[in-house]
Amino acid sequence: QAQTFNQFLTLTEQISGQEIQWSKLLDRVRALAGIGIRLDRISADGKSLDGIVIGQATNELAALNFKTRLEKESLFSNASLPLSNINTKADGSVIFTIAVKLKTLNF
Repeated sequence: QAQTFNQFLTLTEQISGQEIQWSKLLDRVRALAGIGIRLDRISADGKSLDGIVIGQATNELAALNFKTRLEKESLFSNASLPLSNINTKADGSVIFTIAVKLKTLNF
């Protein structure tokens, strides 16, 4: 029983060493969003390191400024917000989709 327990303990240590700290990434993106940005969805692929950030901004400039903050963040190698990914609502606010590329999964 002790041998089986030790095997489970070793396996648990290996798995925890491979755990990705997604919450740290989410916290950082939320902090970068700041005032005027509402995040609706954040997703990332752990293999390709591609991700998307979908949200709403008070206006187009706020969305573009958020994209610029993401570009400058050391966690990302790229952030892209084509004009086709910005939809203006009747009140002037916008819905946006930003494509990001993570540099690493080690947050």
